[in-house]
Amino acid sequence: MVLRSHVIVDIYEGRGGNFNEENFLHIILSIVWITQHPLFIRSPEMLFGSFCLTVLALFFLPLAESLHVTLDIADDQLRNVYDYIIVGGGTAGLTIANRLSENPAVSVLVLEAGPLDDARNLSIPGGLLPIPGTIGSGGWGKYQWGLTTEPQIYLNHQNVGIPQGKAVGGSSILNGLCWSRGSVSDYDGWGKLGNKGWSWNDLLPYFKKSEKFTFNVEPHDANELHIRPQSAEHGYNGSVHVSYPQYFYDQSSNVLDGFAELGLPIIGDVNNGTATGATILPSSMHPDNQTRFDAREAHFDSASSSNSAHNSSQRVIGVEFATNNKSKARSISCTREVIVSAGAIFTPTLLQVSGIGPSDVLKSLGIPVKIDLPGVGYNLQDHPMVYANYYYRNESYFTSGEITNDVYDEVAEEYIRNRTGPWTAPLINTVAFPSLRSATDDWKQFMNKSSGDGIPSNTPNSVKRGYEVQKKILQDQILSNDTGIFETMANS
Repeated sequence: MVLRSHVIVDIYEGRGGNFNEENFLHIILSIVWITQHPLFIRSPEMLFGSFCLTVLALFFLPLAESLHVTLDIADDQLRNVYDYIIVGGGTAGLTIANRLSENPAVSVLVLEAGPLDDARNLSIPGGLLPIPGTIGSGGWGKYQWGLTTEPQIYLNHQNVGIPQGKAVGGSSILNGLCWSRGSVSDYDGWGKLGNKGWSWNDLLPYFKKSEKFTFNVEPHDANELHIRPQSAEHGYNGSVHVSYPQYFYDQSSNVLDGFAELGLPIIGDVNNGTATGATILPSSMHPDNQTRFDAREAHFDSASSSNSAHNSSQRVIGVEFATNNKSKARSISCTREVIVSAGAIFTPTLLQVSGIGPSDVLKSLGIPVKIDLPGVGYNLQDHPMVYANYYYRNESYFTSGEITNDVYDEVAEEYIRNRTGPWTAPLINTVAFPSLRSATDDWKQFMNKSSGDGIPSNTPNSVKRGYEVQKKILQDQILSNDTGIFETMANS
């Protein structure tokens, strides 16, 4: 049985670095099972709407050669067979590809829906993307999906945007650079769900393996801001640079002092598994040139310069792609696995349009059910955000809001010349994770209210059981003092 999902995509023109919105390509994800009956599954238009995908094929070849493939060179450069094919070149997909390609005998093909961003050159318009101090200033819509929620009943039927990166490197090219692990109990909770190997002690070696930590803070700033990283909790030979900016806004010290007055402990290193209190976070940024360090730079650019199925009877063995839905498809096979790593939104989407998911949901959309797998599309745990703006009278404090006109030019020049000044500071690195007991005296009443059942009535029974187990673990965590129940972020 061959399951094919047709997705309209655009081509990124590698020559000249131009993003061509006119060309397009249909990707056909071919999931080939052991049985031999072909079936064609269409992606409902309402699923993708007007979204334009850009296909980028990234190879990790036996010699670790890395290329991006455009329409005019695909036939010449692509192999017919790879050991692994990964759908999605974001933070997870590129990490997996990098790990697999550590074996020089293994070949890996990555299919990514977004372009190689052209915003690395600081001298061109739009070249501010890697600068920590410009996070949140906008202007990079072509590297996002532009997703929105359905109208929300309790938000006066407003639609809410869902930021989702659409580029090589995924959301890591747009995020806030905050580098923080959860608490020990968060990961131990995963282990309690029956996920062997996913508890804190199991994951810590891999946390450390991923990072190249640099403590580049001046002693005065480290003392003033209580920055005391524990060297044993960090890695120093990983692929992702983690460090601190060369500039801290004065408000950061005030915010930490304020939290301390409220009784929150000040954490010297949030990444040691003690994630309850206030802290200055390190950032995924290069310590020397003070720029964003994303998954593309960590896992794709580095490779370019250096030498699952539901059960055992059903195995994914390849993909197909074509210039459009009427042209002849190009098939590429894999000898080991096809890995779908398209993110929290699009991974279940691809599975569902291929007939893998809750049967009731698939039938309601007119999608033939191939595998009734109730969990697909459930258990997305999002985090809402509430903004609190305030006005201040002390004009002696310099803020990022003052970086306009002549000040903008001065800040930009200092950054470009010396890699110092306000532009090295990310939008957010001063945060707090209060426990429930530190946040309210009415914590018992809060816990009593959490005993209700908010699960939709049509939720599959197996998913309901999973929710109940998770809920019990979360309730136990919240009652303790070592788990934060929300995050407070102070910007500049």
